[in-house]
Amino acid sequence: MKMFLFTLWSFCSLNLVAQKSDTVIRYFNASFLPVPKTAATYLGMAYPENSKWSVVVVNESGKILMTGNYKDKSLKIRDGLFTFFYPNGNPQMRGIYVNNAEDDIWLSWYSGGERKDSIIYKKGFKLGAAAGWFENGNPKYHGNYLYSYADSSWTWYHENGKPSTKEKYESGKLKFLECFDTLGNY
Repeated sequence: MKMFLFTLWSFCSLNLVAQKSDTVIRYFNASFLPVPKTAATYLGMAYPENSKWSVVVVNESGKILMTGNYKDKSLKIRDGLFTFFYPNGNPQMRGIYVNNAEDDIWLSWYSGGERKDSIIYKKGFKLGAAAGWFENGNPKYHGNYLYSYADSSWTWYHENGKPSTKEKYESGKLKFLECFDTLGNY
């Protein structure tokens, strides 16, 4: 804990000297929501930048777990690019918030750095192409969303890359389903 506090203090001190801003320490829970100190899991630093509040959240060993931008000093409105990291330093998820809603493309990775998911959002709704991969790089699924409901054609795969199911949706309801064994046979 002493090392964590020293690392954070050093980090904050450097930024305070470099930016001469009103940098503040904030506390976050395991979901990276701001909380009182008594409910905190992580410590973070917030500082004004380009009319927003930029935040860096670290774990006890000083590893960065989240960076992001907020509209307000109280850190209630996520607005801008957010990146979440695994404890090993690799990115876990990255995307843009607009007024607390996911927007644009969101990407995620496995802890080893392999791509995991790619989903398009608009105003908090999954809207458009989505794709996922297994840790070995083979496709896991691909399809489209319409207002967070599965839409049109979806294909799911076994980890060996062979099709698992082929699905067709209308208005979020499954209308057709084909299932395949691990060899890809119907």
